[in-house]
Amino acid sequence: MLRIAEVEIRRDIDPARLNPISDEQAAAEDGLDLNHDYFDVRDHAAGDLADILEAESEILTALEAENWDEGLADELVDQAYEDCSAIGPFDLGVGAAVIALAAAGAIPISSCNAGVIDGRHHAAEIPNILFSVSAEGLPIILRAATAADIGLINNDGYAELFADRLPKFHDFARHIATMLGAVGSS
Repeated sequence: MLRIAEVEIRRDIDPARLNPISDEQAAAEDGLDLNHDYFDVRDHAAGDLADILEAESEILTALEAENWDEGLADELVDQAYEDCSAIGPFDLGVGAAVIALAAAGAIPISSCNAGVIDGRHHAAEIPNILFSVSAEGLPIILRAATAADIGLINNDGYAELFADRLPKFHDFARHIATMLGAVGSS
């Protein structure tokens, strides 16, 4: 069963408080201080966005049809890892949004689906993605966040997307992809 996170959705980000990380920091091969499991996805973003949207959509549709069954979620995630799917390295439901952020020029730092599908302990209680972005790169992200009804706030020099319902991240990714011309509008 999909858990709805109890959070007030707000978009009150202040671009003047953003402190983007450098390209050199983003290219780090041994993680970042904020996330030791960090890996740079910027090189794959543009080409992978349509593919990851399709793969994630198939999984989310299958889960919704089965009332977000935890066992099915585990099975689908395991299959994605085995198939080396683009969604493999991410928590279920956040992968397309992570890649969409990178395609829009941001640097995703960490992401978590908060265990809203499987009920297991995760790093966060609310589905979220922490990322670095310049003030100039923010408008497209803000438009997509508004369209998908997800939150966007400052978080210690970075930006953070968050959602009460996990599928909203997929909607966000689709809005970014449409704005970038990676997929047609639907």
